[in-house]
Amino acid sequence: MMKIISTFLMMCSLVSLASCSTAPTSKSESKVADSTLKAPDYELKQLDNGIKVYIMQDPSLPMFTIQAMLSKGAVHDPQGRSGAAYLMVSMLKEGSGSLNSEQYKTAYSKYSSEFGANVDKDLMHFRSTGLTKYSDEISRLFLDTIFKPQFMQSN
Repeated sequence: MMKIISTFLMMCSLVSLASCSTAPTSKSESKVADSTLKAPDYELKQLDNGIKVYIMQDPSLPMFTIQAMLSKGAVHDPQGRSGAAYLMVSMLKEGSGSLNSEQYKTAYSKYSSEFGANVDKDLMHFRSTGLTKYSDEISRLFLDTIFKPQFMQSN
């Protein structure tokens, strides 16, 4: 399990910050049911550690979303331990940083936000959404969740 966590921390390849939007791959327009949809403009920054950060803002919406995608999924489970990635992702809501499971859930509720995570064959996806006025707090919780998980053993 520690190998998976270490791999996760070292291989995080994309963090996407968005205000009430999903991360488009381009600024293109597309036709849907006789109406034109325009993807929001975004700013791309690359951190010193190589992580790409996409920032999209829409000040007319009161929502904030932060996402991270890791290019490691179920196919990277250790030999004979299939389901390890899914187990790890499902345990992320059980505490992070200095927060135990109950404190963690209370903190997300306090900021009118939620955390979700999915595992696919070749990808892990993490997402938190909440009110923009709590974006700093939600971002801290989100980063603690994926970088400082508490995988506590029960008695």
